[in-house]
Amino acid sequence: MNKKFLECCRKIYLKPASITIIKGAWKTGKTDFSLFLIQYMKHYKIFEEFGANIEIYPSKTLTKPEFINNFQKLKMWGYGSEKRKLFIFDEALKNAPSREAMTKLNKQWVKIIPEISKMRLHVIVITQQGKKGYMESIFSDPQFSHATWEKADLNPKHKLYRKKVTLTSKKYFSDKMIFSPIPKTTLKFDAYQGAIMTLDPEEDNLNGCPLPVKILSEYCHGASTDQLKIKFTLPTRKEATRQIKKGGLMCLRVCHVSPNLRWDNGGVQMTQIDDSDGPLLKVKEQGKGLNEA
Repeated sequence: MNKKFLECCRKIYLKPASITIIKGAWKTGKTDFSLFLIQYMKHYKIFEEFGANIEIYPSKTLTKPEFINNFQKLKMWGYGSEKRKLFIFDEALKNAPSREAMTKLNKQWVKIIPEISKMRLHVIVITQQGKKGYMESIFSDPQFSHATWEKADLNPKHKLYRKKVTLTSKKYFSDKMIFSPIPKTTLKFDAYQGAIMTLDPEEDNLNGCPLPVKILSEYCHGASTDQLKIKFTLPTRKEATRQIKKGGLMCLRVCHVSPNLRWDNGGVQMTQIDDSDGPLLKVKEQGKGLNEA
């Protein structure tokens, strides 16, 4: 990147802690750009510690950023040292189970944001362009929000697709700043892990389960074999596939040795029927077939 980009970053991020926003249309590379900023800030020593509510894997130049998906851990991390810290909040992926829960989460942000200067913490919020309903209003309060990065919405065939960003800041610059081409980050991250902020730490429901079952669970929630290979440090994608199959067999064994098991999930009910050769599970289909779900 050019010297102007570095000057802008230093002007914004070496000031007292505040909020900046990364916005843009779907699939414009907002999360990728936030990880590029982490690498860039690390290289120029603008920040010393990094955290995010998405799982980011370590690299040769960066130790693993702190994975934070609840407010209790955010406070502990924020007040844990005097070092300058950067927290990436992938807010566009946030999902609260109810309006009441959403209100509680927003109240927590209202409490935390005024304290970020005491934590020496800067927050970068990633949100969808034009989707104000997804973003707590305090993030755009000019008292705290000092700059916005907007990813250009270009045709995938355009040479600058996902590589162009506009910086605006009424506080620091009179004109918009346009930067391109933005390099692609070399950091690896798991888009399926995290992003949902909770009030308190949640107990891991898979804690104590065999590794193949954990891998199967990640796969069922959308993780690819490439992502599984990285997350669980497997030697090959083929090994990831083998572990998925092994996890499936483990779950089937649990079904067969639990005669009183009743499942009612995703439109599938499973009930035991009598059989002279041993317990069997009869699947009653509701709606779509199992191979169509």
